[in-house]
Amino acid sequence: MKTKILSVIAAASLAVTSFAALTITASARDLTNVTGQVTAMNGETFTGTIHYNCWLVIPAGFNVTLSNLTIDGSSWQGTKWAAIHITNGSNGDSSTITLEGTNTIRGFNPYYPGIYVSEGKTLYIEGSGTLNVSSNGYAPGIGSAFDYDNDEPINCGNIVINSGTINATGGEYAAGIGTGTSSSCGSITINGGTVTATGGEFAAGIGSGAGSSCGNITVTGGTVNATGGAAAPGIGSGVTGSCGSITITDDVTSVTATKGNDYDGYNALYSIGAGSEVDELYGAESTVGTVTIGGVVGAKSGDTFVYAPVHATPASATYAQVGEDYTSQTAENNTASLWRVTVTPGDTAITSLSVEVNGKTPDAPLSDTTKFSGGGDVSFGVVLNRGAADVTSFVALVNGEAVDTTLE
Repeated sequence: MKTKILSVIAAASLAVTSFAALTITASARDLTNVTGQVTAMNGETFTGTIHYNCWLVIPAGFNVTLSNLTIDGSSWQGTKWAAIHITNGSNGDSSTITLEGTNTIRGFNPYYPGIYVSEGKTLYIEGSGTLNVSSNGYAPGIGSAFDYDNDEPINCGNIVINSGTINATGGEYAAGIGTGTSSSCGSITINGGTVTATGGEFAAGIGSGAGSSCGNITVTGGTVNATGGAAAPGIGSGVTGSCGSITITDDVTSVTATKGNDYDGYNALYSIGAGSEVDELYGAESTVGTVTIGGVVGAKSGDTFVYAPVHATPASATYAQVGEDYTSQTAENNTASLWRVTVTPGDTAITSLSVEVNGKTPDAPLSDTTKFSGGGDVSFGVVLNRGAADVTSFVALVNGEAVDTTLE
């Protein structure tokens, strides 16, 4: 009986091992010779070069990696689908695409984008790789679609870029990232990476296309280069389009926005803001919410606007005990200690130095704290009426403000 039981256990173990191996194999899929719809499993990695009628569906809540994947839909314009489609799913409201290597994604039908996000869902893009993404005609690189046959918009959800190199190109009347014609999308957020977005005629580089709308646009980090099409801003709303508020914080490395040329009565007014003020044919106005750049409110005119805030290097400090504890009749438990503090000013002009030990200012005065000239490191001594074992916290204060302080 024991032998039979052991045999069953061994067989079960083999089955589990085989299943685990199968799962690992299935997690890396080469799409080179695949046609039709491919539905991703959570955690899969996709690679290969596709020139056939093949598109990738990612259910919301699933996360995938693109590793040197090329999907070129230019020869299959009849397919009413984006090259990559984030669909509704029962596993959550967001999906993450992680980039490895160089990935090139081009949509199929001219009115569908390279990457589409279902309305109400959120796509996160991150990683160390590159994404080159575009439509095949009249849609954004990443964003909304339009059902031309039924004259119906296909609105999209939210787009968040955390890292990676993103090159997004919109077709005619479509933003690089945002909406195509006569549709809407949710918010657009860029937290990092290097993002280059180019809009088609009458469309913003990042924002809305012609006659379309998008939610708020927020840039909190990274390097962004956005160029609008004719009569449209680099960042904002396209001609007769609208978008929510535009916020660019001083944590970015740089943001460069270039408006498109004036065209046949359509005048590009802002590099960041609204598109052509009035459509002379339809009499519609382009609008945006509040534009705030580095805490300053106001849209930016001029052909090109560059925002590259200077990030000051903060002061920091190190500390170390000098010698051993020694006996002092005035110290706690008759034990005192001497410490050396070294402050690196960074871009801070030092006017005062002090320390807090165990949350309090030491009883003994500091030494050599008046020599702040020269811009280099400043060292001084601190005598503590306690031994090293009793020091639970040690913080240097520069100009009255606590700085990062580490033990040498």
